[in-house]
Amino acid sequence: METRFERKWLLPLELYNELYFALKRSVFQFDIQFEVRNVNSIYFDDFYFNSVYQNLDGIADKQKLRLRWYHKENLISNPALEIKKKVGFLVRKKTYKLNLEKNFAFDLDVFKLTSLLKKKFPLIASFNPI
Repeated sequence: METRFERKWLLPLELYNELYFALKRSVFQFDIQFEVRNVNSIYFDDFYFNSVYQNLDGIADKQKLRLRWYHKENLISNPALEIKKKVGFLVRKKTYKLNLEKNFAFDLDVFKLTSLLKKKFPLIASFNPI
């Protein structure tokens, strides 16, 4: 399980370059970790949209579920189910790589994939893609 401290700030667009170059010059040696890629996610929530409301209300202790894959947005290929738990600024994320035998078309097969996930992960049985 990956654990990290997470803080988010709103940054005015006009300060983007200043921050970028400050990070590049930093003694902490920030560097690009991943190639340029599309990051695609399907979030799951319950019937009452509790995850959405927790986010909008700024609740510090929460959990969210998402399916994530990279590159083509219309083809779900090599996805991972992520369960992200946040308590204050401490974030724990558990990632389950899904070794699926086939790819799924985003617009046609997302509910087939959801059914498969619910069988494999009973924890998400009461959640639906949103």
